[in-house]
Amino acid sequence: MSVTVNYIINASGGVESPQIEASSGYPEMDAAALAAIVNFTYSPARNDYDEPVNTHGRYTFRFHP
Repeated sequence: MSVTVNYIINASGGVESPQIEASSGYPEMDAAALAAIVNFTYSPARNDYDEPVNTHGRYTFRFHP
């Protein structure tokens, strides 16, 4: 079982606006994926002027029974 989440990685490296792209079919697993993704941190993307910018991210959580 898996849940795929799309989100924005902001210029500070945090996660914003997570949304389920592909549901597991189980609301509890989908909710767990959304709760987990907001705790992820990244090095932000940078533009041609080496300034941090927003970018899109996608992550698939795989649940093993």
